[in-house]
Amino acid sequence: MGVRLESRLSRILKERNITEEQLVEMTGITLTKIKRILKEENEKIYLEEIAEIAFALKITDLNEIYKIIRY
Repeated sequence: MGVRLESRLSRILKERNITEEQLVEMTGITLTKIKRILKEENEKIYLEEIAEIAFALKITDLNEIYKIIRY
């Protein structure tokens, strides 16, 4: 049995009309990394990056950004 994270970030950005480039400016995370997060291509994502995104988007519950899926 494994666990993976499903990103909800694309949906959040669309709902708020925020571009990838704007998120880069808001967080300081590179555009390449943001694109990988959005496409769920990251092997690793660091808690600091999730926290930076949450802070920039004024999200207090990290479950809004990621859903934990067991398989």
